[in-house]
Amino acid sequence: MTLRDLAEASKLSTGFLSQLERGRTTISVDSLEQITQALGVEPGHFFKRPKQNGNKNTDTIIRSYDVTVSFSESDKFVHQYLTRNAEGHHLFPEIILMMPEEEIPDEEDSFRHKGEEFVYVLEGMLTLNYGHGTHKLYPGDSFLFTSKVPHNWYNSTNQITKILVVRYPNPFLPKEGDSSE
Repeated sequence: MTLRDLAEASKLSTGFLSQLERGRTTISVDSLEQITQALGVEPGHFFKRPKQNGNKNTDTIIRSYDVTVSFSESDKFVHQYLTRNAEGHHLFPEIILMMPEEEIPDEEDSFRHKGEEFVYVLEGMLTLNYGHGTHKLYPGDSFLFTSKVPHNWYNSTNQITKILVVRYPNPFLPKEGDSSE
């Protein structure tokens, strides 16, 4: 499938898809859903699934020394999943390491999608754009919000920012009405 074909099927611009393919932009959950519908796959198809080792006790407990990089998103974010059995739960926890950003995102870079998110700052400073306000969050600060409100976050410092994020719904759960449940 060409970029032009995918753009037509997903109703996203060819320029945006080209930038996404080259790692020059990030994607909102809504745009990801448009792409997955156009390709006939689930959103989880694009993410590395948490590994399961078959032992129920160790699948539910993640030791600090056992947390690994799950995937990197362009050169801005490193994701560390905090579960190995994500498909069995409605919540999805992860640690996100955010690299310093030279360019400050503007309102057009905000995301809107179904669900809720909980963010807790572990290290560094997080700048959060939510609705029409901008907030600085420091270690120990947290924010629980509805994801339908336009939002984005970034690291405007020269140090790595480390945050705990818990998302609902879990991106690895089958969609309601999916026959694979």
